[in-house]
Amino acid sequence: MPRKRKAPAFTAGIIRQIRKYTLRGLTEKETASAVGISKRVLMQWKRKYPFFADKLEHWKATAGEQVEYALFKRAIGYTKKQVKIFQYQGEPVVIEYDHYYPPDVKAAQLWLTNQNPEDWKVRQDSSLDLRTDEPLDFSFKVKEMPKKEKK
Repeated sequence: MPRKRKAPAFTAGIIRQIRKYTLRGLTEKETASAVGISKRVLMQWKRKYPFFADKLEHWKATAGEQVEYALFKRAIGYTKKQVKIFQYQGEPVVIEYDHYYPPDVKAAQLWLTNQNPEDWKVRQDSSLDLRTDEPLDFSFKVKEMPKKEKK
């Protein structure tokens, strides 16, 4: 009969690692693997330590909010400080400047579609209204193809 392995200890160090990976957007399975535990152990810890389960959900929400904010910035355009390094007369010269990222239409469309789907959802109207007082005429004439001359 195989021996049961002892589960890793629930320590502050492991919690810090789980927080780090969760805030980076990793799934629970990926996070568990990254810190050297199974997903099953992570689920057990969530059940055993409700404060930990709450924190994990908070960290996931924070990661999602960061993505939403980045998408929003991309949708409206933004300016970011940049640095360029040149060499002038053998000496390095560091130049700081503001780089402008213009609005992205696709990002704006995605943002609006998710924030207000009733007004911005892309719809295709495939309805066909056949109610009419006049009868439909399905007759058509076939034109005869011109005959080719033989050579």
